Formats: sequence, C-alpha cells, structure tokens
Amino acid sequence: MKIDIHIIKLIWLYLLLTTALFFSACSSKDDVYADIDYRRLAYLIEDNQGMTFFSQALKQTGKSQTLLDAGPYTVLAPNDNSFTSKGYDLAYLVSSENRDWVSHFVDYSIADGNYDLEQMPFRLNTGIRSRNGHYVFVSHWLQDADTILTVNGVRVLKTNIKGTNGFVHVVDGLVTINDYDNLADHVASINNLTLFSHAIKMSGLENILAAPGAYTLFAPDNNAMKAYGFYNIQDVEVTPPDTLAKLVLRHTLQGIRFRNDYKLLMPYSETANPGTGTYFDVDYYNPATGSINVEKTYVRGFRGSLNTTMMAGNEVKFTYTYGDSYNELVNLDRLTLTTGSVTANALANMRDNIADNGVLHIINTVLPAN
Repeated sequence: MKIDIHIIKLIWLYLLLTTALFFSACSSKDDVYADIDYRRLAYLIEDNQGMTFFSQALKQTGKSQTLLDAGPYTVLAPNDNSFTSKGYDLAYLVSSENRDWVSHFVDYSIADGNYDLEQMPFRLNTGIRSRNGHYVFVSHWLQDADTILTVNGVRVLKTNIKGTNGFVHVVDGLVTINDYDNLADHVASINNLTLFSHAIKMSGLENILAAPGAYTLFAPDNNAMKAYGFYNIQDVEVTPPDTLAKLVLRHTLQGIRFRNDYKLLMPYSETANPGTGTYFDVDYYNPATGSINVEKTYVRGFRGSLNTTMMAGNEVKFTYTYGDSYNELVNLDRLTLTTGSVTANALANMRDNIADNGVLHIINTVLPAN
C-alpha cells in the first residue's frame, strides 16, 4: 500500500504541535504556583493568628499589596491584644469613619528598608523614618541579663520574623503616631498648652525646639501655668524673655525619654506588698466626682527613682511606679517629677506625645527653680 508522504508529514506536525501545547500548558500552570511567594510579609502577617486585626487593617487600606512587593520593608505589627485592650473590634477597623486613622496608623507601622532590631545599637530611641514621613523610635537596652526592645516606649514581643521582602516585629501595644516635625509645633497644636506654648515663643527658644535634635519636654498645662501666676497671654508677654527661657529650660531634658524608658533606667528600689503592709501613693479615679485623687493604696508593685539635671541646670527627681492593680479604678502606672517640696505628675493619657526631635509629656505643676 502506498502511503502519501504529505499525510505522514501532517501527522508528525500534528503530534509536535499537541506535544508542545501540552508542555506549554503544564509550564504555564506551574508558573502560576511558582509566582506566589508565601514568604512575603503580607502572607506572613495574614497567616499569624495573633495579628488578625493588623492583617485586616492592611487589607482595608490596600497596604497588603504593598507588602507583596519586592521591598524591602520593616513592619512593626501590633498583636490582637493591642487593639482589644483599647476596646477596638474588627467592626471598628472597617468602619468608614475610622478609615483615615487606620490608614495613617498602618503607614506609621511600616518603614522602607530592612531593620533587624536585634542588631541596632544598645541605646535609647534610635529614629527610623516610617512611611508616613516621620520617625518611630526604637530602644535596644540591657536590663540585668535581659535584652529589651521597645518601639516608642512599647515593648516588642517577638522580633525578626523574616520574610523574603523584609522583617516583621510584633509589638505589644498601639504605638503613638508621630505627626509632627518638631516639639514647638506639637506644643502649639495642643489647646491645653497655650500659655506654655506662648512662653516658648516669647523666650526665644522656639527655634531650638523646632530644630533637629533630641529633647524631652515636660510641659505644664494651662491650669498649672495659672497657678504659677500666668493667668493669660498678656501675663506671659510682659515677663522678661530670659525669665521665660529659664522657665522653659527647667522643663526640658536633653535626650528622648518615653514614659516606659524610666522603667529601663531606674531598677526598682522599693516594693509595695499587701502581705507586708507597705503601700504606694497611686492615682485613684473617683467615679462619683469624676476626679483623680492621690491615695495611699495597698497594692503590689514597684517603684524606682532617678535624679536628673534639666537644661536649666535644675535637679529633678524622677519617680516611676508600676505593677499590678487590684482594682480597675487604680492606675499604678505613675511618673512624677520632684523639685524640693514640689511634685508634678505626668498626666495619664497625656504622655508620650511624639515629634521628630523629641517627646512631650504634659504635667500638672510648674517646676520651681532650685
């Protein structure tokens, strides 16, 4: 039987084409899976059961896609307890009225570049610029035999979860967002600090507190300034600039100190224990009057003190009390500043206000000269 050579060629061509298509399909299918890198930061965070809130925030703001890019990125991811302890739930994160805050918070939690926190220098508050354009401050410190890492004073629970496009560090709290270039602008933005802000302006120190540097400012609120004799803006303006400069510098410390930094700097020297009958002075909220009173309370805790020289040369004794609380109305987390017989309290919820050149704490008493 005679076989047509053209038919044979067509059969071979058909076989070659179908074989090529088969392997091409297989290769295409394999490429789909090969292109998914499950070690990218967005996937690592999504797969972590302790970061469901932050993962949801990434998705809501579209930043999950950013963390799938090549990077590298460093992510300071709060654990779920950071949100629930503040009363937030997933519904809060996805609500439209909170979208701007969530987006802003996520941007501040991400930095461009690889930052291995364990390899950072042993010092307090090294600045890393976040994707919102402002600094986040990392402390790497030795306390006894323990290595401590904090971000804006908040403890880092787990560090250096390594992805193919960067690092994730798990933080045990919602870090305060930094929105300000400098402390002078930050003070001027707070309604309860108008008198002290004007004192900064009239003292001639505004340029110093607006310049790059590292400062901690303990700013007396308006009630404290009035109690000291500055009842209004006019009282500030008629005061000699050098007098105002000394006032401002009495409340200014070189270096950045968050509230929790004092726990690292001053190992506790006293303990309070109901079993031994010792007590602490603590801030106690009275729901009947809506006021905060200082009371002697038998409660388990620790207290340490540290003498520090401020920029005016005045000596201030810092005391930090912390520990457990037997009653939800008692706030044992307490930072005080003492000069002679005068003691000022760093007001709860008004501490750790951040700018690129330092941190601001609001206090309830003007520190006297000594």
